[in-house]
Amino acid sequence: MSIDIQKILEDFGVSYTTSGKHSRPGWVQIECPLCSGNPGWHGGFNVERAYYNCWRCGWHPIDEVLHAATNQEIHQIKKLIKSYQTDWVEEEDEERKRTVHKIEFPTGTGPLQESHKKYLEGRKLDPDHLEREWQILGTGPLGDYKFRIIAPIYHQDKIVSYQGRDITGRSNLPYKACPKHLEVIHHKHLIYGMDKVRSENLLIVEGVFDVWNVGPGTGATFGIDFTREQVAKLAKFQGTIFIMYDAEEEKAQEKAEELSWQLFDSDTIILDYGDPGELSKEEVITLRKDLKI
Repeated sequence: MSIDIQKILEDFGVSYTTSGKHSRPGWVQIECPLCSGNPGWHGGFNVERAYYNCWRCGWHPIDEVLHAATNQEIHQIKKLIKSYQTDWVEEEDEERKRTVHKIEFPTGTGPLQESHKKYLEGRKLDPDHLEREWQILGTGPLGDYKFRIIAPIYHQDKIVSYQGRDITGRSNLPYKACPKHLEVIHHKHLIYGMDKVRSENLLIVEGVFDVWNVGPGTGATFGIDFTREQVAKLAKFQGTIFIMYDAEEEKAQEKAEELSWQLFDSDTIILDYGDPGELSKEEVITLRKDLKI
């Protein structure tokens, strides 16, 4: 879902611009009502992804900004936003045009070797369990994906992409996904682990290791930079969505807030503690019980 920001601003007499010094394509600029200083179009609404950021004071929840800009009560703002929602259309046509119908894994992909298992054990994960539960694989010393753990990405029980995790600590790209032109479905259009969600609630995390550590009932957005296709898929989930990005990273928490905001009609709760990939077994058991996943 998205919001017709310009219509809201016009209807409530809030001045805005889409051109000039601080403007960029896809943004609507206003004089930020939440910071002081010299006037200027420092506040920006991202039209496509429906979030707000000020060049001076940073990110703010969109309802707080509209509350300050329009002088409407906060509960009225929340109702108002729903009335200005517009539908997002998933990029289904792009997927239909793809000519790739079967994934080919990187050179040298096969069962986990001792080096892969030691890496996983170093992260307090059980390699044998991950092979059974998530069908993970490994690569050897050759090719562009050498010395990586390969995580197949499923959609409706079909492998449509993969992501490789470096185990040496020497790669400039710790995570390396299948090239987009070789994917059956682009991985950033999907939520990793959704095929295994059978619970009434869903925990959204950043990456595959977070999913592996917490277990089924968890879905990953492949990093904090989620896409509108991922938001559209999450918006269809009927239960409560919990969002648990890395609590130690300020940017991650901002993105968690942004994701929660974009899921307008969904029940979302942000968990701002810990890193799901680093939780102990006891902490995972407690978390799963508390969230009913």
